[in-house]
Amino acid sequence: LHLALGTPRPGVAGFRRSHLEACAAQRIATSAQNSGAVTAYQDIDLVCLLTGDGDIESVRALIERELGQLADRSEQGARLRDTVFEFLCAGGNIDAAASRLGVHGNTVRYRLKQAERRLGHPIESRRVHLELALRCLEVYGEQLLPAP
Repeated sequence: LHLALGTPRPGVAGFRRSHLEACAAQRIATSAQNSGAVTAYQDIDLVCLLTGDGDIESVRALIERELGQLADRSEQGARLRDTVFEFLCAGGNIDAAASRLGVHGNTVRYRLKQAERRLGHPIESRRVHLELALRCLEVYGEQLLPAP
């Protein structure tokens, strides 16, 4: 017996998205050797995206979920996203990120603290998910950000 779960979302559109996620989780769980009795989409979302079980709406949902309040369309939101992205690309080196951004290291530290406040958790705790969400934004642009 296997149980596959999507991410809970409000409304009919949210129910549909959650169902699609559960179906993707089920496909992974039934074909994977290491799956347990319960497979939550949130735990395997990157695998789903990498194996082709995702679409642009899955990427949009990843961005919205992982970036949270950083996914706003404001100038400050864009600046914080750029800072987090450069920090991650620099392997967590604040001085290298500051150099790439053309700002002082203290500015990067301040922006990272602001970003973590908006995220609600340390950047390092969801590093891979954050970097993937930010890389997707770099490729697709702001069209993947939630509507204002």
